[in-house]
Amino acid sequence: MISEKPDAMRRIAQALGENGSLKRVSGNNVEYCEFERNGKKHVIVCAVGHLFSLDSAEKGGGWTYPVFHYEWKASFRVRKESAFSKKYFDVIKEVAKEASDYVVCTDFDTEGSTIGYNILDLSLN
Repeated sequence: MISEKPDAMRRIAQALGENGSLKRVSGNNVEYCEFERNGKKHVIVCAVGHLFSLDSAEKGGGWTYPVFHYEWKASFRVRKESAFSKKYFDVIKEVAKEASDYVVCTDFDTEGSTIGYNILDLSLN
C-alpha cells in the first residue's frame, strides 16, 4: 500500500490493522507500517508528497522555454531542496521487492492520482 503522506499512512494502518497487529518499522530512518488483516500481512509505505518532478528531456538538462520535451525524474535528482526525499524513494523500492499486489492510497484527486501513478510506474520498475 502506498500513501501520499506519513500521517495518512499511520491512520490507514491503524484503521485496517486487526487484533493489535500494527507494527511500525523503520528503514533508512523512514517509518512504514506492517499489519494483518483477514490473516494476511499488509505493508503500507508513504511518499512525502511529490517524489517525482518534471525535468527537461533535452541534453544538458535545465529549462529553456518553451519546453516541449520533458520527463518525470526522481525529485532528489532534479532539485537540491528535495534531497530528503531520496530515503523515502529508497524505502519504497526496497519494500516493494516483496510485494505481490499494490494498492494506491493517495488522495483521490488529480494530484494524488499522479503521485500514486508515478510511484508505481517509476519507482517499482
